[in-house]
Amino acid sequence: MKYIAVLSLVTMLMACDNSPPSEPEFPQSSFAIKKQLGQQNFNQSWVFTEGDDARFSTVAFDDSAWQPVRLPHDWSVAHEFDEKWDGATAYLPGGIGWYRKHFISPDNADNIVTLVNFDGIYNHSTVFLNGERVGGEVSGYTPFTIDLTDYLKPAGEENVLAVRVDRSRYIDSRWYPGSGIYRNVQIYQKPKLHIPVWGTYISTPQGIL
Repeated sequence: MKYIAVLSLVTMLMACDNSPPSEPEFPQSSFAIKKQLGQQNFNQSWVFTEGDDARFSTVAFDDSAWQPVRLPHDWSVAHEFDEKWDGATAYLPGGIGWYRKHFISPDNADNIVTLVNFDGIYNHSTVFLNGERVGGEVSGYTPFTIDLTDYLKPAGEENVLAVRVDRSRYIDSRWYPGSGIYRNVQIYQKPKLHIPVWGTYISTPQGIL
């Protein structure tokens, strides 16, 4: 009876434990995409710097001294509050920042479509893969998906995904939006014949009584 009571107490305590799970450390090598089809979190193993240089989009550029970050990320909050910046930006600066991520092409890269989805970048983003411009978005609140398939290196080789974020026009909101890749990023592997990301929906053309 005592054993049952103790076991019940332990079970209750475990059920009440709301502490968040510990996050893994940053991997030391390039991010490897899983082989199976589907969606994969792409938030880890990015590096970041403030400033602007056309070389930041190239494969050969050495980014080893950049700041390691895990997305979502906002670079403005790393600065000190200063009254010289407008109150609409919470007295924090905007500017231009770059993100880079190294990842390995999956073994099945030749037979699938590889897509990357950004849930939100604030703002005026331009995306490069292996030095080639592949897309971007002006709105800081709009999710967008880019097909990386034709720009990937062969299976097992390293790719460099680079994102330029231009928030130099920083007084552009009625509330504090932050600066950078401030929402999640996902990578998708799909068959060549597939339903697009955000390609399904439910509508009620006759309304609901």
